[in-house]
Amino acid sequence: MAINDQTINKYLNILGEELTIPGTVEKSVRSKYKEVCNILNAHPVFENEKIGIEVYAQGSYRLQTIIKPIEQEEFDLDFVIQVNHSNFSPKQIYDILFSALVKAYGHENVKQKKRCVRLIVAKNFYMDIIPAIPLNYNSDNTIILIPDKNDLNKWGLTPSNPRQYIRWYRGQGFRKAHYLDGDMKVEPLPSITDYKDLPVLTKVIRLLKRQRDV
Repeated sequence: MAINDQTINKYLNILGEELTIPGTVEKSVRSKYKEVCNILNAHPVFENEKIGIEVYAQGSYRLQTIIKPIEQEEFDLDFVIQVNHSNFSPKQIYDILFSALVKAYGHENVKQKKRCVRLIVAKNFYMDIIPAIPLNYNSDNTIILIPDKNDLNKWGLTPSNPRQYIRWYRGQGFRKAHYLDGDMKVEPLPSITDYKDLPVLTKVIRLLKRQRDV
């Protein structure tokens, strides 16, 4: 019996709905993101309103290509902490970030990675927090510089542009930001959209990611 396009789409949509992370997980991710931002916002360095700090998500959560993990597989939230002040290098921000998170969560839950600081939130959930500075402080250019440790343990800088990538992917501007007490500008995490309302590209990427995992 031939299978028509309507039947194929029906089963792909059923599968796609199953890949969406549960609302309880989304709520937990949002809560932890807010908690970490509040901790950083209260840091003696970051709370200085003259520094100008922006926090925004990137990666699969921001693009909504994140999928529900299989059993105990890990999933993560990537976000950037961008310091818009020329007195700081990405490595200095990295060290401050690491120290603040260790103080709040303990050494066992905070790991140093080549380009980010990893906060282990749960057995299968972690946050990768990327310190950054703008390439040009007096421009609307969204290119940032992030720390990058090579195989010889030497620190350098690597350019990145997650905001431009998001803009290209979604074909729309940034989400409206809000401010915490002080001057840290935090972009809210996007709500996880119902699968049926996602763009075709995002649906396809989610399905391909599940195929990769199995």
